[in-house]
Amino acid sequence: MKENGISSVVVLVVVVVVILIGVGYFFLIQSPKERLPVYPGATPSEVPELWSELFATFESHGISASMYTTEASSDEVLDWYRSEMSERGWSKILDNTIDNSHILSFQKGNEGAGVIENSGTLILAHGTVEQFQAIAEEWYQELQPSPYPALAASPVVSNGTIRINVLTGSIPSGDWDYSVSSTEGIYSWTTGTEELDSPYVTLGTFAQGTYYVSLKYKPSGHIYFADTPVTISGPAPEPGVPYFELVSSVTWIYDGDTIQVWIENIVVELDPSGEVYENTSECVRFGGGVDAPEMNWYNPPPDLGAVEAMELIENLIPIGTTVYLDLNDLSVGGQTGRPYRGYWERLIAVIYVELDGQWVNVNAELLRWGQEAYPYHNWLKYIYFPSEWDPYEWLEDDYPYVRD
Repeated sequence: MKENGISSVVVLVVVVVVILIGVGYFFLIQSPKERLPVYPGATPSEVPELWSELFATFESHGISASMYTTEASSDEVLDWYRSEMSERGWSKILDNTIDNSHILSFQKGNEGAGVIENSGTLILAHGTVEQFQAIAEEWYQELQPSPYPALAASPVVSNGTIRINVLTGSIPSGDWDYSVSSTEGIYSWTTGTEELDSPYVTLGTFAQGTYYVSLKYKPSGHIYFADTPVTISGPAPEPGVPYFELVSSVTWIYDGDTIQVWIENIVVELDPSGEVYENTSECVRFGGGVDAPEMNWYNPPPDLGAVEAMELIENLIPIGTTVYLDLNDLSVGGQTGRPYRGYWERLIAVIYVELDGQWVNVNAELLRWGQEAYPYHNWLKYIYFPSEWDPYEWLEDDYPYVRD
């Protein structure tokens, strides 16, 4: 309900008004006579900024609305209102779930009442049918000409920054607002000055801590997500040092894009469902969509360029080399659904190594070498997979993490 609060209440209001008109109560326009009952133990709650416009609209039309919180379960709250409102002479006209919120609406004479419950948040709305109809008509007219673009996006942390990764869809510059707040329910909307498009847009660099990120379409106010938490669990990297999460040592090289490592140290907090642990061995597949020619160990001969690609990796990070891994936060294991993993449950990562005091992105080195040495091979075969990196940046002349 929080993400689509206004649209859900529009549905509620329209449905309530249509039903009331159908049963003949619309012609009654006198004021409400009684207050709505409050669930026992529920405590008044401040209206968060995300809901302030909705509550202001209620107030401007004479509808009484209030917000509460309760520790009772949804079923307990809803059952209580079904019984209590019936005992007070109210007739139930709607009992349904919309946008993960359960909505009850009631009618008594010319009065209409709405009860909205969402995971411990309780909203009560009380007014006349005429008042509800006026709001419904306004919202209906406002929403019709202002559709919102389809967008699949989510906030992530990368290298000390917060950014929005975009899987599908886009929004032109100036048409989207975002908020990054250290307090849930508090919003500081900023208009995006570049197109929100795949693969991502960086919102800025932030200090260590947890932040709540929200995104909305400016013309209509549609909320794509609200108060999505992201955590920067380590200090911002030093200048010239890439972001990484694991310190490991190379124990085997399978081919030009896959290695085996021993994880020695996890330097930032990871999602525990990824099951990435220190003092364990993991197979690591190069991320960013990079794909080397196949060695075809069980069905030789190797593809053209496969041996040379493997030799490049063996020279860059021979067995025993300390490497630093930045895991792909957008990867999901194909067999178990664990984060950071690909279809075959291998970790998907960018591999960094320090060579003669210079930090080097091994994935970028492979891609740059391969594009030049074997241009007919598709070195970005898997670029369509969700990734937090843009490999085309690795090909730019000013990319910092490649050998001079």
